[in-house]
Amino acid sequence: MDEVGLDGAAIEARAAADEGKYLNVIEENQIIARATGHAGVPNAVFRGEPFWGQDRIETLLWRLKLNGLTKRPGPLAAPLG
Repeated sequence: MDEVGLDGAAIEARAAADEGKYLNVIEENQIIARATGHAGVPNAVFRGEPFWGQDRIETLLWRLKLNGLTKRPGPLAAPLG
């Protein structure tokens, strides 16, 4: 965390101070992930269709483009990979 400019010690202290809250968030996310077919990373679900694994990223992008995805101007429009 420190390497990307965050205060790692402060974040860890905050999480430790309210551990139950964060464990509940993790459990809720796991329930949602299982319900939507998530099985690992990278993983995405678009309109109910799961895209799991690196070999499915291009298919996901294709589906998104079919549904109106366009590139934004600026540095975020750089190609993946």
